[in-house]
Amino acid sequence: MIKSTFSILFLIRKSRLGKSGESPISMRITVNGRFTEMSTLRKVPLALWDQKKEQAIGKGPIPIEINRHLESLRTRAYEVHKELVERDSYADPLTIKEYFQGKHNDKIYFLFTLFPFNFRLIRSLL
Repeated sequence: MIKSTFSILFLIRKSRLGKSGESPISMRITVNGRFTEMSTLRKVPLALWDQKKEQAIGKGPIPIEINRHLESLRTRAYEVHKELVERDSYADPLTIKEYFQGKHNDKIYFLFTLFPFNFRLIRSLL
């Protein structure tokens, strides 16, 4: 079994600061030094973000909701990574991102099922 590194980081981009003073939170998924980023669909005011803890600061309803959402994303990312590793599949960052976005394709196509499709495609081009 090949050993790999896996980490999740939540960060904000100060350069993408909105008019309301809030910055979008991004999730970076890193596997063996390769990474991809995706939006968490949440925004946070700069004053309420702690980059060391990678979470919102405070006891109000907004920071609590943001932190719960981030924790659920982190948990889901670990579950997807574990599932891919258990299937003996290579768990790269893009595959994990595709699972989050619902773009993954678990269908296995065999040669005999693909051949008629390719034959029709080639015939239509001629």
